[in-house]
Amino acid sequence: MAKKLTDTTVKTAKPKEKPYKVADGDGLYVLVNPGGGKLWRLKYRFEGKEKLLAIGTYPAVSLKEARARAVTAKEMIARGIDPCAFEVVAREWHKKKLAGWTPNHARQIIRRLETLAFPDLGSRPIAELGAPDFLAVLGKVERQGHLETARRLAQICGQVTRYARLAGMIVADPASHLTEALTTKPVRHHAAITEPREIGALLRAIDDYPGDVSVSFA
Repeated sequence: MAKKLTDTTVKTAKPKEKPYKVADGDGLYVLVNPGGGKLWRLKYRFEGKEKLLAIGTYPAVSLKEARARAVTAKEMIARGIDPCAFEVVAREWHKKKLAGWTPNHARQIIRRLETLAFPDLGSRPIAELGAPDFLAVLGKVERQGHLETARRLAQICGQVTRYARLAGMIVADPASHLTEALTTKPVRHHAAITEPREIGALLRAIDDYPGDVSVSFA
């Protein structure tokens, strides 16, 4: 039976010329890179395929926390949910942000994800998603004429993938600059007086207004 990791074992693991694994058991291990970085990984099987879940970076994620996350991931697998799925990561990000949002804003965020992003992207592993996958979803929203909604959804997806990258779940952030590829919303110009004579007439009309002074100020 393989020996379980200890905090000391992880802390003192020295980098080598090539990346190597130090196993904790049950699929959980820490990957030690040549540069000294230590990454938590969980190897598991889902729908007959072997997969790898990035759990975080040591020491930001301790051994105890890595084990807790591994248990949570296995519980998801037992319920038929892939812990690498975009929806799982997005809901985790949403939960962490709740304290800084108003209830209404939080509802808007999750509703946009649930109605627009999750149907196409929710069950897919976040590490397998690229910018074209997100743009395909945003394109659907744009074609319905909802340009501002598409822009807001792009920003949300970008925050989710950025969170995933910082948490060590993915290496690259595929949704960070999606708004650059979206259609620019037309600018609406409001009517305005530009002729000096017309401006003078307006000012005289305001001065001559017989009603309440507050209306004149407005």
